[in-house]
Amino acid sequence: MAGGSATHAGIGFQDQIAGLLSVHVLADAPVDFFGLPSGVTPISIDLETSAPVDDILVGTSAAGFCFVNVKRGVTTSTKPDSALASVVDQFVRLWTACESGRSTRSWQRPLDLSKDRVGAIEAEANRVIGEQRRILARFLSRAEFERSDLVRLAKNLIPADIREVRVIEIEGFDAQADGGTHVGNTSEIGALRVVKTENKGKVNRRLEIALSPPSEGMGPVQERTGG
Repeated sequence: MAGGSATHAGIGFQDQIAGLLSVHVLADAPVDFFGLPSGVTPISIDLETSAPVDDILVGTSAAGFCFVNVKRGVTTSTKPDSALASVVDQFVRLWTACESGRSTRSWQRPLDLSKDRVGAIEAEANRVIGEQRRILARFLSRAEFERSDLVRLAKNLIPADIREVRVIEIEGFDAQADGGTHVGNTSEIGALRVVKTENKGKVNRRLEIALSPPSEGMGPVQERTGG
């Protein structure tokens, strides 16, 4: 660990970040750079905690937590004693500590799908929606489709007489076979909110979502040819 002025500089930067987060706590305002779901705000802040990721611990209004490792920057490195390796090690140990759940500490609990993972899914979905990505359509022959990485279901679920497959793409994000009606770009569906989760086996979950009213009417799906 570096000492002297380097250590003081790091602590000073950590204090600045803590001060910024404290303002959001007092103002009951969301922290955009955390990527939290809409309406979720920070409600508490602790520094130098007992967690493996110990710089800053932020509690949220959704009963979740944000663990902050404060760094001005981290460079790519394969060295086991590098700053990057230290950060990765801390988050791995944090995951292990949370999964054990053997503690009275409020943060030390297994991942809660209704507070943690779903929050991340919701935030990422709304980020993509807000980018106004175009919805594109193209057609592939059945042979091309079956050779592609678009086959996510058993091939025999596609009727044998279907020789051409319509593929819908969220531009630059994802694509799959689909025959339904779609908007012209992602922003037309409004904001997404996860309202219910349901267990579907040991590892799978079904998410029920609600959408805010779109600000504009549906635009046409843009057709394109070729593979």
